[in-house]
Amino acid sequence: PEYFNTEILVWCLITTLLLQILSNLANDLGDSLKGADNEFRIGPKRVVQRGLLSLSDMKWGIAVCAFLSLCSGLKLLFESFGNEITKAFFFLFLIGIGAICAAITYTLGKNAYGYKGLGDFFVFIFFGWIGVGGSYYLQAKTISPILMLPATSIRAAGCVCVTSK
Repeated sequence: PEYFNTEILVWCLITTLLLQILSNLANDLGDSLKGADNEFRIGPKRVVQRGLLSLSDMKWGIAVCAFLSLCSGLKLLFESFGNEITKAFFFLFLIGIGAICAAITYTLGKNAYGYKGLGDFFVFIFFGWIGVGGSYYLQAKTISPILMLPATSIRAAGCVCVTSK
């Protein structure tokens, strides 16, 4: 299509990858601090659990990855909007901050939502609707409710598969 921009696509992918890495690092630390990763853990050993990284090193890694996610997200927004700071730019910036917070607080913090059965819901929102709708909006500067069908069906199917195990 005429509104497709390869640089926006690349920055969407980089930002998504950084958010996924951030989520994994925070999950490793959160599960370790809360005792979910212990000697009885089923599955692969985690880096903090195995002592490959200290708590301090992992916290530093999370901070660096959060900062890189923020920088990448800002670059993505400026690539899409240029130097125009519109309401949409600001709204998407706030969603990006929300994505960083969601990645960190999945298992970290006093109110970690992953331990309350809300993990699939947040994945559905951020990797489903926001990921698909936001990526499309950054390219086309418009949104259509029809776009939410694949985001809903794919993410909902993923949630059913995860929760049915």
